[in-house]
Amino acid sequence: MAEPSRTVPGKGKVPFDPDWFWRQFRQVPAPDYAEDLGPCRIWRDYPVDSNHYPGVSVDGKRWIMHRLSWWLTEGSLPQEPFFVLHHCDRRACGAPAHLYEGTKKDNKADEMERGRWKGSGWEIRLRQYREHGVA
Repeated sequence: MAEPSRTVPGKGKVPFDPDWFWRQFRQVPAPDYAEDLGPCRIWRDYPVDSNHYPGVSVDGKRWIMHRLSWWLTEGSLPQEPFFVLHHCDRRACGAPAHLYEGTKKDNKADEMERGRWKGSGWEIRLRQYREHGVA
């Protein structure tokens, strides 16, 4: 098996270096409900509360950053029906202590417990329509 690599603009493929990966984080305080786990490690210049999952390409495959963090720390990825979830609710956080293995049901329970659940897609659209006087 070939050594993992990543593509760098202007340089082409270079060997993937886990130390490089860990240097791409900046530390910020964790939310109150997760502060006992230590600070969040936010990926590069991503906003702390971004709605997107940052990623990095390794061997031409895009890895969602927190899954790569889990893989580097744990040695494998969770198998269906399990996923890598965040205790801190920050998609850009890759702090190993903030990640845990759970199901979609666990994630939904976290959303509801922490007040992140905004409703299903149709409920959100209906609320938006009502706010704009359409429905």
